[in-house]
Amino acid sequence: MVYELGAYQTGDRGFELQPGETKTSYWFRPRDENDKQETKVRAVNSAGSLVFCRAYSYERAKDNFHWTIRITQGMTECS
Repeated sequence: MVYELGAYQTGDRGFELQPGETKTSYWFRPRDENDKQETKVRAVNSAGSLVFCRAYSYERAKDNFHWTIRITQGMTECS
């Protein structure tokens, strides 16, 4: 399951994403360089173990206009 926490109102519901699959979503936050709220992307495997966690500020993602996130097992910068 992948969760986009803070990106939009239902980001905590999560969605299934299999290896190699992609999904398009539209984040409302962070909006611009003045928006200090980050979106946290978390992914857990079928056993419920955290396999990916990374917070995205506008500064981190601003050069990636498509906001492409690559879920990489072992990238756990947050909890």
